[in-house]
Amino acid sequence: MASGFNRVFGSPLLGLLALIMYYTVQQIEGYILIPYVMEKTLGLNPIVVIVAVVVGGQIGGIVGALFAIPVTIVLAILFEELFFKHNHAVGK
Repeated sequence: MASGFNRVFGSPLLGLLALIMYYTVQQIEGYILIPYVMEKTLGLNPIVVIVAVVVGGQIGGIVGALFAIPVTIVLAILFEELFFKHNHAVGK
């Protein structure tokens, strides 16, 4: 039985190494690559992206994590419109 398992799946060490590699790539993508892309595309700070996804995930699970970035963008635009543009208009 063990020899059949090894023939089909390779060694258990190879499977463990593949699992570790998959986990590492997912972590790099989730905590470095995606926030960087969001910053370049949307103008959001990577820390804001990470916090938004974590908070959205805690509040609404997977659906909350998916909607976290669009909600954060809307809030950032509203904040900018209400506070920055209003302050500049009053100062002129």
